[in-house]
Amino acid sequence: MDPYEDIRQLLTRRKLWREESLQFVLTCLIVGGVYPQWGTRSRPSTRGIEFLRRLHVRVFGHDPDSPCEVFVDEFELSRRHEAERSGWPDWAMLWPDRLWMVELKTEAASHRPDQLPHYISLAAHHYPHSAIDLTYLTGPLNKPAPVVRAGQRYHHIGWTEILPLLEEVWADDEPAAKAYVSAAQELIASLGTPWTEWRAEWITEEAIAIDVKGPAEWRQDLWGMIVATADDGKQRAYEALTESGEGLEDLRDQARELIMAAPQGSGTKHVLPWIWSSQTSGGQPLTSLGQQLGAELRFSRYVMPRSL
Repeated sequence: MDPYEDIRQLLTRRKLWREESLQFVLTCLIVGGVYPQWGTRSRPSTRGIEFLRRLHVRVFGHDPDSPCEVFVDEFELSRRHEAERSGWPDWAMLWPDRLWMVELKTEAASHRPDQLPHYISLAAHHYPHSAIDLTYLTGPLNKPAPVVRAGQRYHHIGWTEILPLLEEVWADDEPAAKAYVSAAQELIASLGTPWTEWRAEWITEEAIAIDVKGPAEWRQDLWGMIVATADDGKQRAYEALTESGEGLEDLRDQARELIMAAPQGSGTKHVLPWIWSSQTSGGQPLTSLGQQLGAELRFSRYVMPRSL
């Protein structure tokens, strides 16, 4: 059975934006086919290991001391306290004494000044005995580098710099895999163009009919789940079309803001929005997306009001 599904059908079905589409395509290439659950430690394919080696050389100027054999897509860096956001670097490669994170960015407008420093801070907390490396892979973008300390490194490179690596590593691969390389090439070439217009032309006509909810609709859905959980005490999970771990954090923050804005004495003050993860939480997912991705936003009611 071919591990590579038709990429146009996959991206149409998953309804991803450009950044997540590119991450999805490249991750599938690295692991050799099926997209893994978020946070899963995967062994890259032979070509995936070679691509990561060449990316390492491009970023650091030398081969890694040993092959990149532990790869994680949507790497969860758990928050240190309830009010903090967890970090979700797009990729991570791990060695016994080193952590290399890669954050992917296609839209300059989605750059957050606090995101990269937060990743470095969380990584240093959770991996105190490891060297910490962070690579920012973006389109045209001129932003200040995060401050790094001893044992930490930061590098910023552009998408066009990795195109030759993709083309060389998968040059003689099977047609199904090469279709993913072509998709990556076209996604990178689309940088700077309106995504919805380009996507509708490239994927299928089905993309034109995609219903994308705005902030008001998200907040209405979240508030409905908060009120229902406050009323009956049943734990709930939100079947949200979430594109990344950072997107889940955004939804959790929106839910927290709604609860904090509720009047004192409201039963909603007893509700806690939190992120269930297959890697760090017990139990099973409650939604189909949780099953697919390995993480979901949940709501639980407590006897005492929660401090958010």
